[in-house]
Amino acid sequence: MKKILLIFFAACLLQSTLFAPKAKAQVNVQDSLALMKFYYSTNGQNWTTPWDTTQAISNWTGVVIDSNRIVQLNLWNKNLFGIIPPEIGNLSELTHLNLNNNFLTGSLPTNIGSLHKLTGLDISKNQISGTLPDEIGNLDSLGSLRIYDNQFSGSIPNAIGNLYHLTDFEAYHNQFTNLPSLIGNLQNISLLTIGDNLLDSLPTEINNLILLDIFDCRNNNLSWVPVKAMYACNISGNRLTFENIEPLKSICIYFDYIPQDSVLYEIDTTINLGLNFSISSLIGGSTNHYLWYKNGIPLSNETLPELDLQNISFMDSGTYTCRISNDIVTDLTLWRHLIKVHVKDTLQNVIQNPLILNEIQILVKRKNITIEIPLASETRGYSLSVFNTFGIEIIKKNITCGTHEINIESQGIYFIQVKCDKEIITEKILIN
Repeated sequence: MKKILLIFFAACLLQSTLFAPKAKAQVNVQDSLALMKFYYSTNGQNWTTPWDTTQAISNWTGVVIDSNRIVQLNLWNKNLFGIIPPEIGNLSELTHLNLNNNFLTGSLPTNIGSLHKLTGLDISKNQISGTLPDEIGNLDSLGSLRIYDNQFSGSIPNAIGNLYHLTDFEAYHNQFTNLPSLIGNLQNISLLTIGDNLLDSLPTEINNLILLDIFDCRNNNLSWVPVKAMYACNISGNRLTFENIEPLKSICIYFDYIPQDSVLYEIDTTINLGLNFSISSLIGGSTNHYLWYKNGIPLSNETLPELDLQNISFMDSGTYTCRISNDIVTDLTLWRHLIKVHVKDTLQNVIQNPLILNEIQILVKRKNITIEIPLASETRGYSLSVFNTFGIEIIKKNITCGTHEINIESQGIYFIQVKCDKEIITEKILIN
């Protein structure tokens, strides 16, 4: 039925064109049909300024005609709903298509690649989804491509590298996951905005964009960006280090780099008692300063890039991070991703009977623990600690040779640790 209506309307248009006064512009029938298909596909009757189809096409809002062909379609902010129909590709003389700030959905039709004379394409601020079609690379006259604030996903196609006349490409606030290396072919591009996407990396070929003067890659997951002098550069919201930021700070006029995500990678590890463990927060930068934290509390003596935990005890259990500052980029602080350290004993059995280790006896009887240290040939000092299963030290005391009793009120598993010089004896006990 819709097809019959379109044919009827086109016939009416053709008739009105044939018998119209010579002063009125005539419109190509193929263009007329394409316009009507577009009108009905985008809910034209509910536009803010609907077309009056009883009037000549030259009177329709947003339509520009030259030599009986449609050369511009400017319908930004007109309350367009629906999809862009494939017939849009029939407007073969179109040079400008502006559908900015509407409610268009669906995918961008592959027929868009038929618009070889298009110099400006703006479909930003809609809800267009799917991948950007390869046919976009057929728009060999295109100078401006604006597709920001949509729901495009996947990779930007390699065909983007065919747009040699492109001077500005705005693709921010989508869900793109990859920028192809052929982006480096766009020698005339001066504005590139790819922020608020899902990019993990940028191709090094982006360094070939010698005219690039405005660059925005904010809020991705990037650990590298090109270093070149630019008028404006926004690299905030990534995981860049001072190595990337230091040189850009002095060569960009407008430069935004705060904040940055945590650097390096999260670690969650379990270490056996008595072993050594080393953690590094070393990152690029010429004047970095480091300060380690444990459970949110600064470790004032730990100011090296590496933190060495020697002869690990239960006291070393916790969550570590490192605060990194820089003398050149003074207004930015970087944090290392968290390191969660768990400490476990190496014994497999719960001790409920007397046990002699290195001549020290530990006897558990209900809530009472008896520790007996035999007399030695020389007086020696011992340190006694009791830890719960969270690694929290609940009892600590200095003891000497002889018999010592401690009392634990709550049932559960505990760890008894006796230290002397460089020797450590640790036993797991059960209080029931």
